[in-house]
Amino acid sequence: MQARPRLRSFLPACFLPVAFSASAAWAQTPLPPQSRPDPQGLAVLLSPDPVGLSPVLAKVLAGDGRFHLAPGNGIKLSLKGTELQLDPPLTLQARDQLRGKTPGRYLLVGRSLSQAEGGPGLSARVLDLSLGEVGPLFEATGSSVAEVSQRVRRFMRANHPLSGHVRDLRDGQVYIDLGTRAGLARGSGILIRRIVGIRQDTIALARVQRAEEWFSLCDIEERTSGQMPRVGDLVLEDVTGTLSRP
Repeated sequence: MQARPRLRSFLPACFLPVAFSASAAWAQTPLPPQSRPDPQGLAVLLSPDPVGLSPVLAKVLAGDGRFHLAPGNGIKLSLKGTELQLDPPLTLQARDQLRGKTPGRYLLVGRSLSQAEGGPGLSARVLDLSLGEVGPLFEATGSSVAEVSQRVRRFMRANHPLSGHVRDLRDGQVYIDLGTRAGLARGSGILIRRIVGIRQDTIALARVQRAEEWFSLCDIEERTSGQMPRVGDLVLEDVTGTLSRP
């Protein structure tokens, strides 16, 4: 009988992106690509990799639609010690240096697990170069390298949904600063949340009606709190809806 695959995660289900100010003319003057990391970019850095997980995982993540592969050449990061901490640590200076080496927002840093270690599997941390954060350790195992890759894909998609902000409201519709470059398309589901202290309250559900390169126009489908969205509210991809599709 095959061992039941498992996934142990210590990563929170969501995170709080840094808020920024809005501009009335945001749709006409989007931020240039070189001023921010690619929100879909992901570099996979596995060392050691005794089971050859890296190429399979990279292919699976690139085929998901949420992420695409970013170059990680010249980046020397690994997990070391009994608690598998990032080595070297992510300081502000190190974060800025990494931004100069890859256009991607995320770095998946870890090591694959051999059969003798209970694998095939993966122990990894995710670096978010936009927020300057290192995620807690997570581990995925399965009966094959392909199964491990699919479990990591679902984990990444669920724990790192697209995030942005409401930038304008016109005629009952919502303009957000995520577009086709970030992976949105007509019909994509959106959660609109308001940060109150350390809490995030979902105030509305919306759906993309038109997606341009750097922004999207959304229709509000439901107001869950009775409040209208406003400029500066947090926007998250509706991951539940996305993952339930065939």
